[in-house]
Amino acid sequence: MIKIKSISNYLLFFILSSILIIPSLGFLFFVLFPHYILLNLILLGCILGIISFIIRYYLISNIQSNIHLLNQNIDFKTHTKRIYIKDFFTLSDKISSLKLEYEKLLKEKNEQLAVLYSMVEAVIAIDLDGKIIMLNPAGAKLFEINQLDSIGKSVFELIRNSNLTTFFEQIINNNFHDSIIHLPNRDLYLNAIGTVLRDSNSINIGAVIVLNDITQLRNLENIRKQFVSNVSHELKTPITAIKGFVETLKNIDNNNQDQKKFLQIIESHSDRLNCIIDDLLNLSRIEEQSGKEKLNLKNQKLLPVIDQAVQDCDILIQDKSISVKVNCDKQISILQNSRLMQEALSNLISNAVKYSDNESEIIISVNQNNDKDIISIKDYGIGISEKHQERLFERFYRVDESRSRDQGGTGLGLSIVKHIVNFHNGSITVNSKVDKGSTFSIIIPK
Repeated sequence: MIKIKSISNYLLFFILSSILIIPSLGFLFFVLFPHYILLNLILLGCILGIISFIIRYYLISNIQSNIHLLNQNIDFKTHTKRIYIKDFFTLSDKISSLKLEYEKLLKEKNEQLAVLYSMVEAVIAIDLDGKIIMLNPAGAKLFEINQLDSIGKSVFELIRNSNLTTFFEQIINNNFHDSIIHLPNRDLYLNAIGTVLRDSNSINIGAVIVLNDITQLRNLENIRKQFVSNVSHELKTPITAIKGFVETLKNIDNNNQDQKKFLQIIESHSDRLNCIIDDLLNLSRIEEQSGKEKLNLKNQKLLPVIDQAVQDCDILIQDKSISVKVNCDKQISILQNSRLMQEALSNLISNAVKYSDNESEIIISVNQNNDKDIISIKDYGIGISEKHQERLFERFYRVDESRSRDQGGTGLGLSIVKHIVNFHNGSITVNSKVDKGSTFSIIIPK
């Protein structure tokens, strides 16, 4: 722009000079040569033409330069406006994307809150200091605290219960824990399941606990146990009387074979009913004991318990001429209630004998790992179909009704075994194939 202005100034100076100098020269020529009128007119026309050309050139150049500057200015503003418009649309797209993401997160949050608020179980989340992060209405109702006011406050101050405090600490240390918690002030029993609460970076920030009120279920379970125990005891007396009268009638000299046959049937069914009652009483007793903490669990040698269990089944073993091999080191000891463990092993050995062929073999072995002891009872009997194996430990479940009845089974033996194993914090497994035999394994953690 500086260069164009300089040229314009020179042209303007030249035009002004021409306007002043050229007419002066023309006038001087007219004065000096007045007789040359035609020549003076021609000279005057030339001077005027030159002056008009110079003025026109100046105006055109000035206009063109201004038009050029104007075009440049328009292009710059248009380009700038395009940049502004492009940035505007880009920003608008980002705002729309953020809005959609926000609406999505808000919808997910509302759905989660709807689920939590609809749950009948109490849900409570706390941080590492025990302060409440979240509490649903069921939790507020269960502990009789205000839902909104409790946020940010210590759960140990709002809910004063030593069992609950211990439960929270166990979750933080073990990542997962479940337990039955008793609230003595309201006589409530809660089934509590908890796990560690982690943020998006998998860093522990607290714990979340789900609590379910099982007070009514627990009361019904106690009623059931009492009913089974009372009925079993009440049935025991008449059954004993029936067996006594049968023994008396059998000792009377009587050659009537029909009477002897009927007495034998009565005695057989009395024995079977007596076994069922004994099993029900044992099951009731074991269930009652399993509810008590650390009842008579001692570190004792296992081999004497196995030998006594084999001795309990000696009559059955001798009747079928079955060979029993025991592979157990004399020094092996486990944490056990020896009487209950003997009862469990007696049941498994008895079943192995009942469902094995004559002159067969039963192998009892004990293997130790770093964290568990495995007691296995293996037989080569009829085996169990895979479809029945999942239900073997249910009460009164039988694979073959007629065969079990012939063998004198009650359908409670394996259920009793499972309860005893659970009492020892262990587990029991079965591996069986039809016509190949079965292996029952009791796994006791160290």
